[in-house]
Amino acid sequence: MNFTVTYRTTSGARTVETVEATSRAEVFAKMKARGITPLSVAEGGKLPRPKKPAAGGNRTVLRGAIAGILVVLVALAAWYFLAPSEKPAPKPAPKAVKPKPKPAPKVEKPSPPPKPKLVETNVIAKAPVPVKPDQPRPIPPGGYLYTNEEGVVKRHLVDIDKSRLKTVTNRLFKTGTEQVISWVFTTRLGDNPMPLPPLSKKEKENIWSILQQECEVNETDTKREAEAKAIVNEIKKEMRQYLQDGGTPEEFLEYYHSQLRTAAMRRQESIRAAMKVRRESPEMFEDYVNTLNERLRAEGIREMKLPPVGPPPAKNDK
Repeated sequence: MNFTVTYRTTSGARTVETVEATSRAEVFAKMKARGITPLSVAEGGKLPRPKKPAAGGNRTVLRGAIAGILVVLVALAAWYFLAPSEKPAPKPAPKAVKPKPKPAPKVEKPSPPPKPKLVETNVIAKAPVPVKPDQPRPIPPGGYLYTNEEGVVKRHLVDIDKSRLKTVTNRLFKTGTEQVISWVFTTRLGDNPMPLPPLSKKEKENIWSILQQECEVNETDTKREAEAKAIVNEIKKEMRQYLQDGGTPEEFLEYYHSQLRTAAMRRQESIRAAMKVRRESPEMFEDYVNTLNERLRAEGIREMKLPPVGPPPAKNDK
């Protein structure tokens, strides 16, 4: 199987090369052995052959140059014989002298109200009671309650029962690696991806145990959460195979994250092109948007949703 690999040389030149391999992972391994980091890898295709210059190219260029010179000479002769005689330029009209505006009367700004004084008290206030007994007791900022009594702010200590406090978390995955995988592979092509966070040192050392442990689907998980866990489990299998072939977790995630960035840029370029057509040729806007959306769907990118062109504004006869 042939793969088309795009990369940059040490001088910065963009290079496309065809590599024969059995899988993407083998392509990455081969390129890594050569000290090259691919920009993109696509299945199939061959390198385009350079086109040979057509015979008689020099004669065509010479004929075009002679024709251009003749056109310029004819234009100069027409201008010389047909140009109207020069007339004296009209004198500029005298500039109207604008009266100087009168300075606005000065308005005195009112003085700001005095800041309230902060008075600390020894009164111990109870923290708000939760609605249900199993809910955590809310903690005021800094462990204080503030009251405003006739312009005087009083700060009171808060009696907090720490035995009733508990940690509440909304994390769906146990490790940061699983969370990053979910972010990358649940983002739709065309949406702006969030920056790729680095993996922690501890999780890099235990990457194999993380990839071998499947994410369990709980009864309390929603349909969307269950689908995200299933996607992460499938990506873990592919990631284990990639690591066995000599790759690294950072290279694996960075490659797919770059595909998201490319798709987002492709969609943004289509939106800009459609808005330009809307300004210049409104009658062609709808057909042009449909054509661009067909191209985006063919590439698996989320299509554009732009408002239609409204009717022209009514003219006032008054």
